[in-house]
Amino acid sequence: YHFEYLEQKAPKPRKGATEEVKNKVSVANGKPIVCVETGEVFHGIYFASRQTGICASSIGKVCRKEREKAGGYRWAYADK
Repeated sequence: YHFEYLEQKAPKPRKGATEEVKNKVSVANGKPIVCVETGEVFHGIYFASRQTGICASSIGKVCRKEREKAGGYRWAYADK
């Protein structure tokens, strides 16, 4: 029995990245989002998740209109 990959996959990002590097990447790549109920604006989903404790993927799904609420709040992209 012989097994081989047919195509090469890109390597995974390094796990040792510092919080500072993660924050810089999130600010550069993220879209600003807003919590509709509170009016608080965040640099992106990652920051909203870190500050509120709400799951980032759930916040993202609400912003993409795949869910109604995350953590009991409605979320939207700030530029819309």
